[in-house]
Amino acid sequence: MAGNVEEEHVEEVKIDLTAPTTTSKITDEWTNDSVTVELTATDDKSGVESTYNAVNGGEFTEGTHFTIEEEGVHEVR
Repeated sequence: MAGNVEEEHVEEVKIDLTAPTTTSKITDEWTNDSVTVELTATDDKSGVESTYNAVNGGEFTEGTHFTIEEEGVHEVR
């Protein structure tokens, strides 16, 4: 040991184990027009970097807005 001594450093480590919450204003009512879906993701501790969605079992894509134009019942994940 060369006798060099460094001052002690204190750092905070923050861990957020709670998943973000994503909501939309989708209703279960029938419409005769296309539907634009807007997703809102929130996380009070660490924030939300990005949001992904999938329609009818398709591939997940990044984004918070998308439009469904085809007739029928659709599953949004």
